[in-house]
Amino acid sequence: MTQMGTASIVAPARLPYQSRMLDIAPKVRRAVTEANDLRKLNDDQILGEIAESTRQLLVLRMQMSNRREIKTSDFSLHKKKIAQLKTIQREREIEQGVSIRDSRRAKKAAYRNMDILQRIRKFEQPADDE
Repeated sequence: MTQMGTASIVAPARLPYQSRMLDIAPKVRRAVTEANDLRKLNDDQILGEIAESTRQLLVLRMQMSNRREIKTSDFSLHKKKIAQLKTIQREREIEQGVSIRDSRRAKKAAYRNMDILQRIRKFEQPADDE
């Protein structure tokens, strides 16, 4: 039995943890729009933006249920935008001296009286190729 030559496999030297982490660039996804830009909107525009982001969430859910290819990170982006807009709404109410109880009552009454179809633009119907 003859002994065959063995090639030695050497693993690359590992860098210390901190120096490895410095090489990695953070991949942080930005919000759909910046909060400072959203603060410049008036109350009606904020309501419109909330309705539009809600619509986009609905569209994303429908695309996902139809097994179309979507970016799942868009869900969190639109949810974050809605949260930012609602926070701005509440900040403005606090500046006006509206209590949380009065705010909730007013929102309930507004939602009961609001026609949702006025806030959300219509869906585009796909063209029939047949």
